[in-house]
Amino acid sequence: MIRKRSCVVRRGAVEKAGFAARWPPTLQNPQLPENICNHTFRGTGITVFLENGGALEDAQRMANHADVKTTKLYDRRSDDVTVEMVELVRI
Repeated sequence: MIRKRSCVVRRGAVEKAGFAARWPPTLQNPQLPENICNHTFRGTGITVFLENGGALEDAQRMANHADVKTTKLYDRRSDDVTVEMVELVRI
């Protein structure tokens, strides 16, 4: 599963077509969203690493981030909504 927040389009941002040109085998799946970018994969890798028990400081070093705040931006664990959370909503 690819965890994705919308990619911020900045100077040099790579949309799916440009990304596919660099790594064609990676994007053979037509189910991938059109606005996928390298940060999508980076966020997925960092999130899965942390979910599997990795330390934030280790993720920071692996991502070569100078500041742990930058690594925290890629942590998508708070994006998950559990059944328990939904059941708390009562109308």
